[in-house]
Amino acid sequence: MPPRLRAPRLLGAAFLLIPLAAFAGEGYVEGGRTAWAWGSTSTAFVELSPGEDHPADVVFTNRLTHGNSIQMDFVLEIDGMRVGVAVVNGVGEAPDVVTVRPPAGFVAEPATIEVDEGEVGRIRILPALLS
Repeated sequence: MPPRLRAPRLLGAAFLLIPLAAFAGEGYVEGGRTAWAWGSTSTAFVELSPGEDHPADVVFTNRLTHGNSIQMDFVLEIDGMRVGVAVVNGVGEAPDVVTVRPPAGFVAEPATIEVDEGEVGRIRILPALLS
């Protein structure tokens, strides 16, 4: 069974129990602010997770969502770290573009990725090297 969405406050409590695959919109995945998902026929999502040898990874799973081109801007959180994410959802088979804005003291490597439909992309969040 796919994960469930916790809808943004503006959408109201009526959407809280709708399965992710049936959710025709976007929102945080239930259980916190570590993942954001969208789509009506299938679900694409961005997740912030701990990195193996660095503070965190932003992982984007791109799936064809059969929707119009949309732009999303949201914040993901893990262990007190807040990371800004912007997604431009390409039309049809056009790749989607993800840009990450890490908090002060960190850098995103790379800051922007382009991910084809059906593919997964990763952006690493690393400590900034100060001279």
